[in-house]
Formats: sequence, C-alpha cells, structure tokens
Amino acid sequence: MANEITFIVEKDEDSGWFVASWDCPTGGGITTQGKNLADLYTNIAAAAQCHFEFDRESRGNGQGRIKIP
Repeated sequence: MANEITFIVEKDEDSGWFVASWDCPTGGGITTQGKNLADLYTNIAAAAQCHFEFDRESRGNGQGRIKIP
C-alpha cells in the first residue's frame, strides 16, 4: 500500500516512556512519545495528521494507514 508508514517503537530506559519514530525516505520524518501505549497511539495519529496535512491536496483524500509492528 502506497499510503502506509511504519513506526519503530521503543521504550526509553531512563524515562519509561514509549517513543515512536518514522524516517521519511525523502528526508525528515516523525518522532513522538507517550507515557503508555494508548497515549503513544493517540500522539502518533496526531503527529502523522499534522505532518501530512500540508501535502493533502497532492495526496488526494489524505487517508492512509499507520503500521506499528
């Protein structure tokens, strides 16, 4: 699927927070964190929406899929 991005999720040993990151193949990317997995999923969705909103017109309806392995 062309409109799919995959985040790498790790738990920060110092803070105990979860950190998710995605590196855009053309440069830049998204990094966000959450105190627990529910917060992290919410923050990932918000960060992805914000990241791609500027390019919504060229991407059609702006819908895609976020994958967290």
